[in-house]
Amino acid sequence: MNEQSSVHQPMEGLPFPKQLTESERFHQWLYQLIRPALKGKVLEVGSGIGNLSSMLVQDGFALRISDPDKLNCELLQKKFSGVPAIKGVHQLDISIPAFEAPHQGFIGRFDTLISVNYKDQDVNNPLNLRNAKKLLGNRGRLIVLLPVHIALYEQSELGFGYWRRSNRQDIRARLGKDCEVLHTQFFSISAIPQMLKTIERENLPEADQDSRYHQNVPSFGIIEEPAFNTTGLYALVIARKISQ
Repeated sequence: MNEQSSVHQPMEGLPFPKQLTESERFHQWLYQLIRPALKGKVLEVGSGIGNLSSMLVQDGFALRISDPDKLNCELLQKKFSGVPAIKGVHQLDISIPAFEAPHQGFIGRFDTLISVNYKDQDVNNPLNLRNAKKLLGNRGRLIVLLPVHIALYEQSELGFGYWRRSNRQDIRARLGKDCEVLHTQFFSISAIPQMLKTIERENLPEADQDSRYHQNVPSFGIIEEPAFNTTGLYALVIARKISQ
């Protein structure tokens, strides 16, 4: 593994669809949030069809991508064939108990690990989180989406602030004492489709639709009190691995 970790040059000429899908727009928003936290050798776990991977590649990060599904790995291999920033495509399953033996070459080797595929909640499993952290070097960044508690909210005196504090405490407990939480942001994925329908009804050109999307992202990107008991609530978590 000889990735160059200090230079991130934008790459030209990669194929991207003219009209972004809902999922691609969502990943674009996520990428803008996490980009300042990215550093060094990056591993993406659960790359799926490569929506976020494409954005990382555009910025020239030294990137390894992975997915537990063999067909997804084949798709990723074809999609990024010949792209210098992609240092490897791996069929990686962080859910196996005896994880270290078959992945010895990856243990402690990465500066950033990303798992933000909200359709795959396996990273929330305690075993998977432990295995993911094994791939990071000391002070490596862990960037994950975690589902959060959907608390019953009936205008009690505890309210939204208590719900948010409770979830942050739960997230810290799930990540363990060997991780320092740097940032959490709550949002509702279920709000995205309705927002896109509203924008589409305005009959704007594609470029203007993308602009309106990003203007409206904060409306679902940051959960407000009246909406926090809806479905599809997640926390974007940026944490740092620390020595014990």
